[in-house]
Amino acid sequence: MGRPYARVMIFFAMALTVISVSACRRKTAGTASASPTGNPEVCTPGPGACGATAKGTASSGPTAKRDRPARLVFIDLEKSCPCTKRRITSSWKALTAVLGTPPSIPLDRFHLDTQDTKAEPYVDKRPIMVAPGLYVLDQRGNIIDLLQGDITEAQIRGAIR
Repeated sequence: MGRPYARVMIFFAMALTVISVSACRRKTAGTASASPTGNPEVCTPGPGACGATAKGTASSGPTAKRDRPARLVFIDLEKSCPCTKRRITSSWKALTAVLGTPPSIPLDRFHLDTQDTKAEPYVDKRPIMVAPGLYVLDQRGNIIDLLQGDITEAQIRGAIR
């Protein structure tokens, strides 16, 4: 059982490597926006790849030298289950508490299930794993941060600083 088992394990390890590499779509700086870190490649995470996370954390890489947020886009669902509706409501309240009324940064809100054509440009670039999603955009419209899930005031303040 020693040799066939080793071959299976090697095959399995190679398959995992291929899957993890293909889940992370790499784009060169010429075809995508430059990353906030100045690296020539921008990692666009798919489900479970390269730091794609829920609970409001971002997957934009190190934040040593970030562009200043110029616009926010809040994407949620108009029709959802009660638990998702609570997450959307609490995240929206946190966002309005941080930004004030009227918002200190331009803010758009789109429903992914009923306004998909308006939400698609953002979701196509960086998918939301858990609704709602808050996209932080720079002056050029590039996504510099994505918060998702149960978004808190502290996470929003950290993303727009």
